[in-house]
Amino acid sequence: MNDTNDSSTSRYVRLFRAIHAASGRLLTRSERVRWMFPVCVAVAAILATVLSFFMGRNQSIWFDEGYSLLICGRSWRDMLALTAVDVHPPLYYVALKLWMNLVGGDVPLMRLLGCLFLGACIAAMALLLRRMFGTRVTMLCLPVLTVGVFALRFGYELRMYSLASLLSVFGTYALLRAVDDSPMFATASAGAGKNIRVDEDARLAANTTGNDGFAVPEEHTGKSRLRWWVIYGVIVALGMYTLYLTALIWMTHVIWLTCLACRVVHRSRASLVSVGGQDRREDVPKRYRAWRWVFVYVFSVILYVPWMPFLINQMSHPALPLRRELLRPQGAFLINQMSHPALPPVTRQLNMAQMASIYSAMMVGLPEKNIPALVSLILMCIVAGIAVLLAKFHFRSSLTGRSLSMLSLLYALFGFPVMSMALYSSVKELIMHGSGFFSIRYCSLLCMFFYAALAATFALGIAYRGNRKSVPIRSETTSAEGTMTELHVRIISAVTYAITLAVLTAGVASLWSLGNFNYDSSSVPASRQLSSQVTCSREHPVVAVNEYAYIEAAYYYRDCRYYRFYDSGNVSERGGYAPLRGSGAQLRNVNDLTGAEGFTLLTNRKTMYGGISSDQFIRDSIIMEHDNVAVKYHLRH
Repeated sequence: MNDTNDSSTSRYVRLFRAIHAASGRLLTRSERVRWMFPVCVAVAAILATVLSFFMGRNQSIWFDEGYSLLICGRSWRDMLALTAVDVHPPLYYVALKLWMNLVGGDVPLMRLLGCLFLGACIAAMALLLRRMFGTRVTMLCLPVLTVGVFALRFGYELRMYSLASLLSVFGTYALLRAVDDSPMFATASAGAGKNIRVDEDARLAANTTGNDGFAVPEEHTGKSRLRWWVIYGVIVALGMYTLYLTALIWMTHVIWLTCLACRVVHRSRASLVSVGGQDRREDVPKRYRAWRWVFVYVFSVILYVPWMPFLINQMSHPALPLRRELLRPQGAFLINQMSHPALPPVTRQLNMAQMASIYSAMMVGLPEKNIPALVSLILMCIVAGIAVLLAKFHFRSSLTGRSLSMLSLLYALFGFPVMSMALYSSVKELIMHGSGFFSIRYCSLLCMFFYAALAATFALGIAYRGNRKSVPIRSETTSAEGTMTELHVRIISAVTYAITLAVLTAGVASLWSLGNFNYDSSSVPASRQLSSQVTCSREHPVVAVNEYAYIEAAYYYRDCRYYRFYDSGNVSERGGYAPLRGSGAQLRNVNDLTGAEGFTLLTNRKTMYGGISSDQFIRDSIIMEHDNVAVKYHLRH
């Protein structure tokens, strides 16, 4: 019986070795074709751009997009003034306004700008992954990056998320280019317990072959590293000019650089102890170089100085509730919340409750309450598969120090910002009685790192021992047992990779058919559909139930002088409604519609009639499109 089992095992081993050798020769041959990598990256970037464009081509605008078009339709002076009182900096609006001047007012063509940013982001991520793990692993990651449903959804949106994602990814690439070949990184990446003395020869020896066996360019001189540091500093500033949340990405970079610097200093001191005081003069400058990257952030702050007064004004305005609550003496608000019987963060739909839907939204584009239980089960199995792979193969010294460090950095670039937003939101909800911060759409800035980390996890497993010269795995596979372990690792990784790719593809199809899904209200906007059924004229004006509905549909009624919004009070001078302050479109009383034979009220299913009452007009008919509702009124005769 044992002889039979051994014979069967040997047969499988021989078969696997033959397949492995053939695939290894194929991959090695493909790696030698220099044009293959840029062509594959270009195809992936173009395909993602096209997918995102067609997903959003016929989708209706929602509030945030309507706001972007509203302020970009103003003069340059007014646009910058409005961004100064909003919560978003001006760079994206500047780019969108220039793009609108180029392509005109066609919505699909305006959406193309964000799609192009998405394609560029995938290309930048491919360069980053190649720097981290080599060509083979990057090629395996490209399909996952291409069908990342969450990235495709926010690629076509008329907001700054795809641009911010591009800057975050390319900024990470620039940082790695600046640090990767430096003595600092070589010292920090060296094995523990060794006496470290980094000189030019050691640096070149370490980096011409790479810590993981793949080729790393050796073009990095001191001037080259300085150039990439400058590029990185500029990108950090541009990111802050685009979206304040990019600060969480830069904070993750700071934490990573701080860890590297601390390791350099620690190992420099260990080297002094072992070698003696004669190396003290060489070691002190080394410790200084470990912290020189701080000056890059000083450079970024200098570049950001022109916008700094507006940022301070936005964050310190006395009208902000959070600041008002924090200024209350002796922290009485915290004491009061500590005694509260219920914890608001677990019940608020627009804030912390969305944390439970992050993974579902990333994989299928929808929160878990909008997808079948079977899909949720599949997603949970994928998570379990990732955990098994990480625990059993990656974190048990199967990867080299560099590969493990790079993989950890990818996960940190997604996990740390999400946890930071969750912590801030939970604290703010306790203080503000339910007014939190977190929204799923904020993860669009981070989703590319999530997809890259997910794909790299599986790709490293698929490439397990594949080619000894190019795969970052250290394990003895000379025995039949080792070969079978290799086979199991690759099969498990390949199956989980295939399931992930299938789920992402299904998510693209489902979200494509659903439309421009709004995560905040769990609805699909349909202002475009309603506008085709509602006429706007002097005799029949269109009235939005509030400022939100007005801005969401403003683009579709931009040629109508009789498009109004209802608000009996004063419009806020700050935030998303600031463009409407002092507007002649405000209607304080429906009875002020003199000369009108009737009007159409734009509202939604939750506020069907908007609390509007009039003794001159009576309801006539209702038109519903998804969550949007148009209620027609006619004059009482």
